[in-house]
Amino acid sequence: MATTTKSGLRARLKAYFMRGLLVMTPIAVICILFRFVYDLLDSWIGPLAALLVRSTVPAAWLGPFKDGNIPGLSLVVFTALLVALGLVGSARVGRRGLRLIDALFESIPGVRVIYTTVHKLVLSIGDADQRKFKRAVFIKHGGTDILTLQTSEFVDQVTGVKHLVVWWPHTPNMSSGFLLTPREDEAVDAGLTPDQLMAIELSLGALMPPALTVTAPRTGDGGR
Repeated sequence: MATTTKSGLRARLKAYFMRGLLVMTPIAVICILFRFVYDLLDSWIGPLAALLVRSTVPAAWLGPFKDGNIPGLSLVVFTALLVALGLVGSARVGRRGLRLIDALFESIPGVRVIYTTVHKLVLSIGDADQRKFKRAVFIKHGGTDILTLQTSEFVDQVTGVKHLVVWWPHTPNMSSGFLLTPREDEAVDAGLTPDQLMAIELSLGALMPPALTVTAPRTGDGGR
C-alpha cells in the first residue's frame, strides 16, 4: 500500500510539474523577447531620450533621474515615434515621401533585394489593408494533406487554369518553409483563419480543432 501511495504521489507531482512547465514556458518566452527588445531600444534610443529629457524638463522635477535616464522612457519614445511615422505615412505627402524612400532603396544593388523582401514581409503581417495571408487551405503534397497559408494567386497564360500561391511553414519555426503553387481545384478551404493556423503550427498541433474540412465535397452526387 505504501509503495502504491508513493507511486501515485510521484505521478501527481510529475503531472503538476509538467502542467506548471506548460504554463510558465510561454510566459518566459514573452518575457525574454520583451527584455531583448527593451535592451535594444534602450541602447539605441536611450541616449537621445535622456538628452531630450534633460533639455526640456527642469532638473528639480527629475529627482533621482537627473541624468535623464528614466526607466522605460526609450520604449515610450519608440512607441510615439512609430505612431508619428504611421500618421505621417497615412497623409498624402507622407505617402509620396514613402514612395521616394522605396524608390531610393530599390535602386541600390544588393540592398534592393533585402529591403523589398523585408518590406513585403512586414506588410503581409502587419498591414490589415495589404495583408497577404488570405486563408488556410489543405493541399495534397507527397501523398498527404498539408495545411498551408494562401498568399496570392495567378493564372497560367497557356491553359487559363488558376493557381494558388501558398506558404507551407516549417514547424515551429515559421520564418522558413516552402512556397507551393497548386491548382485552385486542388486546394480545400480548411475553415481556419491565418492566425488560427499560426497558433496550430506554434503549438506543434496541440491547438488543432477537433473537426476541419480536408476533403472538398464531390459534385454531382448531392455531396455524398
